[in-house]
Amino acid sequence: MPQNASAMRLFLLGLLCVSMAACKREPKDDPRTGALRVLVFYATFRPACLTLTARDVADTSREAHTPISVDATRQSDTRMVAVFRQQGWSQDLRLTVQARERSCAGPVVAEQTVTATVPREGRLDVEMDLRAEDLDDDGFISTAQGGTDCDDTRADVNPEAPEVCDGVDNNCSQGEADASGNQLWYVDRDGDGYGTTPFPACGRPANAAAQGGDCDDSDASIHPGQEETRCDGVDENCDGTKDEPFRVGQACVTEQQCPGTYACAASGLASACLGSQSPQAWFVDEDGDGRAGTSTAPSCVSPAPGATHVSEDCDESSRFVAQGLSEVCDRMDNDCDGHVDSASCVLTWAPLANAPATSTRWNAVAAYGAGKAWFAGEEQQLLDVDGAASTPLTCAGNWRSAWATASGRVFLGADDGRIATRTATEDCAVVSLAGMSASINGLVGFEAGNGTTLYAVTSSGRVLRWDYPSAAAPVEVANLGVNLRAIHGAPGPQTLLAVGALDQGVDSPQPRAFRFDVATGSWTSEALGNTGAGFLRGVHVVDARTAYAVGDQGLVLERANGAWRMLPRLTDATGTPRDATGVVAYGRHAIYAVASDGEVRFSDGGAAWVTAYRGVTGLTAIDGPTPTEIWASGQQGTLVRFHP
Repeated sequence: MPQNASAMRLFLLGLLCVSMAACKREPKDDPRTGALRVLVFYATFRPACLTLTARDVADTSREAHTPISVDATRQSDTRMVAVFRQQGWSQDLRLTVQARERSCAGPVVAEQTVTATVPREGRLDVEMDLRAEDLDDDGFISTAQGGTDCDDTRADVNPEAPEVCDGVDNNCSQGEADASGNQLWYVDRDGDGYGTTPFPACGRPANAAAQGGDCDDSDASIHPGQEETRCDGVDENCDGTKDEPFRVGQACVTEQQCPGTYACAASGLASACLGSQSPQAWFVDEDGDGRAGTSTAPSCVSPAPGATHVSEDCDESSRFVAQGLSEVCDRMDNDCDGHVDSASCVLTWAPLANAPATSTRWNAVAAYGAGKAWFAGEEQQLLDVDGAASTPLTCAGNWRSAWATASGRVFLGADDGRIATRTATEDCAVVSLAGMSASINGLVGFEAGNGTTLYAVTSSGRVLRWDYPSAAAPVEVANLGVNLRAIHGAPGPQTLLAVGALDQGVDSPQPRAFRFDVATGSWTSEALGNTGAGFLRGVHVVDARTAYAVGDQGLVLERANGAWRMLPRLTDATGTPRDATGVVAYGRHAIYAVASDGEVRFSDGGAAWVTAYRGVTGLTAIDGPTPTEIWASGQQGTLVRFHP
């Protein structure tokens, strides 16, 4: 058994009486000798638990405790306890008396310790005085004296009082945070109306917000509901996701069609798709010669069927130029070796052999194969050239225009609005549109299956279409209100261009060009820029991207990707502009034009024209299927051919 427990048995603390008022005299005949009479005084409070502890000064492990009864009705009182000698203890004892608030488990609110010597005989009085204040007499001692009463002037304020929202900490705990009817608030250090740590309070405290969820209470621009306006790796709206409007981290495809992921741009105002692959250079075939040469923007995917990573064509405006082709005598670098023509090339134009002796003005030429062409002129004159054979034919009319199919059928346009067709072995078949008398100045056709769709333009501004042979006669499809002089398209109607001039109601003719929209069937006037006055008299479409038109005062226009621009004018040796009457082109570096001074001029796309053929009579038309098979016609029966 522990020594302290043994001491408890040996140490008898006797409570002699309940109060001094009840103990007026001690018994005279008390058999106990050698005792201390401890008088415990307390005032201005009601101790809930009063205890006395005795310890042997010589051996402090020897101690004993005893409660002292109190009168709960008295705020001030004196209690007495007798302490006798104990077997084995020394005569010197250290006495400690403690008063506790509310219960023996409550805080110590008053305490005193004294040392006394137990007499061997008789009694020795020991006085002990406990002081504490319970001014409002609510059973709780002021916190200043070790109690739990936070306001000892009010009996309704103590740890057991109900907490209410009245501006007072009624129960001396957490302010009003534990009051019934309070509200939950959140610490808001940055004043943005959203807080972090929640706490209850009856009214809105300073630096508090009614809404929580703030993920950064040091920055007023960061809180729930905030718009994510910057791509900066910050969760501005506190939803657990950063930069969600900018799709950061999501898969994307770059402008170069490379796979990638979105990341914040350096500006912080947007995101950018960062590719995980490097784009490669591509070349596409735009001129239809089967070899790619037009560089496109670098990409991770092929921009078109047949695209390659290596250029195979040095001129994508011409199907007559590409790596792997043979060099021929045609003023072009056919094999892309950087040299135009071979040293033995002789660029000779010659009058047509076996041409009929005539003074006829040949207004039109329609080439349809190697060594094959139709010529149409005034006073019903026609000429079919097939190799070495030249066959004069007739068809009643003054013929202004001509176009031929690959099989050799020719279509003719007359100055009185009639259209005719024939072959070298068939007679002329003439048709007309009722009421049409204006000159048919231009023809072009497109073959499909066993039929041909022919388009014609007139000096009255009409555009005609003849579906031959299914339709008996042409029909009018548009009236453009200008004097139209030529029409052309390649390879189909979607590339059609018609040119001429506005010559009614103006001081001088104004050049005009129109584009056909095959989807709507409409014609649109195109901007030509400041060209000066005059007619456009010839047009040639290379493909959907490139076309050329020529006209009065040596005017030459190039249409590249939908926009027209002027090229150097055609002039004679003195620098005088000469009217251009026809044009044919085989790419941007091989353009031929004929002029009223009798010359065929050539341009490689540079700043100057060179003379390819010099005649003495004015030329009216030029045509040719390839740059080695070109025909020109003109006044006084002029027929010339370039064929190296």
